Amino acid sequence: MAAESGGQSERDPLEAFIDEVFEEMVREAGVPQGGTGGRYGKDPLTAALVEAAMASLSHPQPSPSSELERVLFAQSLAKALAESLAPALAESLASEIMKVLTHHADEKNGGKHQSVGATGRERRGSGEGSPERIARKRPEDGDRPGRSSGSARSDPVVSARPYCHGMATLPNPLPKLASDPSGRSLGLRLPPGRLIDTTDQGPWHEPLLWHAERAAAPGNWAALGGPARRAGLVPVLVDLGGSQGGPQRWDLAPADMSYPGDHDAEEVLADLWEEWAAEDEERPGAAGAPALQADPDVRAAQVADLLAGEGPSWFEAPHLALVPARRSADVPAVIGWSGPVNHENDTARLSAVLRSWEDRFGIRVVGIGFDVLAVSVAAPPTTVAEAEAVAAEHFAFCPDNVLQGSGTLKAYAAGLLGEHAWSFWWD
Repeated sequence: MAAESGGQSERDPLEAFIDEVFEEMVREAGVPQGGTGGRYGKDPLTAALVEAAMASLSHPQPSPSSELERVLFAQSLAKALAESLAPALAESLASEIMKVLTHHADEKNGGKHQSVGATGRERRGSGEGSPERIARKRPEDGDRPGRSSGSARSDPVVSARPYCHGMATLPNPLPKLASDPSGRSLGLRLPPGRLIDTTDQGPWHEPLLWHAERAAAPGNWAALGGPARRAGLVPVLVDLGGSQGGPQRWDLAPADMSYPGDHDAEEVLADLWEEWAAEDEERPGAAGAPALQADPDVRAAQVADLLAGEGPSWFEAPHLALVPARRSADVPAVIGWSGPVNHENDTARLSAVLRSWEDRFGIRVVGIGFDVLAVSVAAPPTTVAEAEAVAAEHFAFCPDNVLQGSGTLKAYAAGLLGEHAWSFWWD
């Protein structure tokens, strides 16, 4: 679906977005991908619609009439696909597609926007006064920007993609819980809970997450996870304990986040490695993909049960939560989590790495605290070489794991062999 320009293929952002929505819906629905004709589903009508979409959405230089045709056709197509693969989201998805198409048309008509990255937080290590790279030692407190304690930032945020936060999620079903706390309209049976919309800049325009009022118990994740995913929600444990309290006190900043799909995981890891590793230390190549040892969602439920029971004490008071994310890796970015702010301001960049780990290691984000992240691992490294390659990625992702833990990558790698859960903590 690329348009030809000057003999070279150029990727239209609209086409890329629609493709990604389709592919994500298919992935979530568990529909196998094959050749072109059967790529988007078992239903011949769905496959035919997608084939038509590919033709309809690939005009090199659309006229005003064909632009309108693209908008209307894509809206109808989105609804048809949603009804086929995710019935509960059909109307909302069509509306969300329409927003993006409208914005795309505005841009083609000469709209001017600043580029993503001019957010309220300057990334560590960018611009003047950036800290020097370190040789695996934690910088002194003066080398890191201080972390605010619940204070709101007043600086405006301008993004080239005003709907980028919406693109990171399917349409948000959480507002329905305001009038239907049990979630029956979404096919859920929820215990008493709370919707969270608190951010560092005041209330968000819609809930960022829901969490149960009572603490999580073994079995909760497995009971709610499947129905929640069918409703467009991703389960995760959130820590309501500790001095920082729950997510309403975490300084969430969704307005500052870009879209995980806009970032390349390998480039993010290379960038962070260069910032933190010794100048003469060469970064190993990307870690391979070990064989799956369990279904990723089953492993996630097992790890969640451990965290809710007598497992690792990474969280003081884990409560089951639901987030309107398209995939587990996007959860930190979708809620605007600022736990790694002293390492990386745009959590979407770290979510891009988590997406890559989903694909290679079958990870799922199972727990989030004020500055702690826990993931389940369905395909852990099983050899020393694999573990050392993964350890290098962990170091770039979260240097404090090594700097304030084992101290060396080799020692850290030894602890990754066969592990079913990884945890990360940012000082």
